[in-house]
Amino acid sequence: MEVQAKAKWVRTSPRKVRLVARTLRNLPVSEALVACSFMPKAAARDVAKVIRSAQANAENNFNLVKDDLVIKDIRVEPGPMLKRGQPRAMGRLFSIFKRTSHITAIVEDRPGVVKRRSAALPRAPQPAASRPTPAAAAAARAAAALEPATTESDEPVAFMGLGNWHGVSHDNAGSDGMQKIIKLTNWFAGEFAYFVGKLKTMVVSSGAVGL
Repeated sequence: MEVQAKAKWVRTSPRKVRLVARTLRNLPVSEALVACSFMPKAAARDVAKVIRSAQANAENNFNLVKDDLVIKDIRVEPGPMLKRGQPRAMGRLFSIFKRTSHITAIVEDRPGVVKRRSAALPRAPQPAASRPTPAAAAAARAAAALEPATTESDEPVAFMGLGNWHGVSHDNAGSDGMQKIIKLTNWFAGEFAYFVGKLKTMVVSSGAVGL
C-alpha cells in the first residue's frame, strides 16, 4: 500500500532538493531519516519533514508498521517563483529569482524487506582464565630455588686494546673495572681532541671565519 505526504511552497530551489531526494529513494524510512540528519545540506531538513509526515500518515491512518515502510519515490516539482530585483550599475536592474518547490514523498510497506537486528547479538565465547593452583605455584617456586644462579661469563672481551673491560671477574670488579673505565674515558677524550684539532685546521685552511 502506498501512502504519500506533500509539502508545498517550500522556499528551496528544486535543484537543491533533487540532490537530496536522489540519494534517498528505495531506502527504509528509518535509514533515510538518519541519512538526512547527517547530510550537510539545508534541503535535507525539508525532505526529512515530508518523510516523517508520510510515515505518520501510514502508521496512524492505515495501521501500517513503520518498520516495514520503504521510500518508493520522492518527487520534486517547481513551484511559483518570486521575482525580485537589485539596482546595479548604469541604472540597470539585476534580477533575483526566489524559487520554491513542491515535495511529495511516497512510502509503501514491504514486509520482510527491512532487515531487523536481533535484540541480543551473539557474543563470541570468552576463554576461561586459567589460574595456577596453589600446589603448582609451590612446585614452581621450589624448582626456581633449586636452579643454580647464572653468572656473567669470565672470558676476556677485547675492545680497542682495553682487554677484559666488560667481562671482569667478581673478585677484582671494584679495582680493575674502575681502571678500565678511566682508561676508556681517556681514550675517547684523546680521540675527540684529535678530531677537533683536525676540524679547526681544515676550517682555517679553507678561509672560513669562526672557530
